Amino acid sequence: MTDIDSPSNLVTTEVTESTATVTWERVQAEIDGYMLSYISADGSSQEISVGADTTYRLTGLSPGVVYTVYVWAVKGSRSSRKSSTEAETGLPVLF
Repeated sequence: MTDIDSPSNLVTTEVTESTATVTWERVQAEIDGYMLSYISADGSSQEISVGADTTYRLTGLSPGVVYTVYVWAVKGSRSSRKSSTEAETGLPVLF
């Protein structure tokens, strides 16, 4: 039985004050799905099961905060190593 490979080319796009889209490349191994977690600079975090999708839109983020996003593949009780990227939300535009 081979190890589960990690998701690759993890990137954040379409980052706004309160949202960010995270995408990655599908792993080669047969898996049940992916898990995603994100942690803000102040230490608050959230973990989400995203199924077989390779894109996820984070919502409800705070403006002007750097988030570290982790994605890993899972198969039963086994999981791959985590891949990570950062996203910095924009500041609100004041008129």
